[in-house]
Amino acid sequence: MVTHLGDNDGVVDRHWLPGLGILDWKEIARRLPMKTYKGSLTLEVFSKDQERESASDFMVSACQSIQWFQSLLQGEC
Repeated sequence: MVTHLGDNDGVVDRHWLPGLGILDWKEIARRLPMKTYKGSLTLEVFSKDQERESASDFMVSACQSIQWFQSLLQGEC
């Protein structure tokens, strides 16, 4: 099983980092059965501002977003 994650604006599947769109990530984290889940989590993301954001800056944002989502999964937020 693979769970594909990515945020959006509710109009188009934009593949934004978690927290940049309209999805309720606290609710998603609450519903993911992380203690028993045996599949992969795939986070497919694009920069929300591809025109101006460098790849290096995007990677920093991506790491911060992933750490935030991980904290939600662990019930820290």
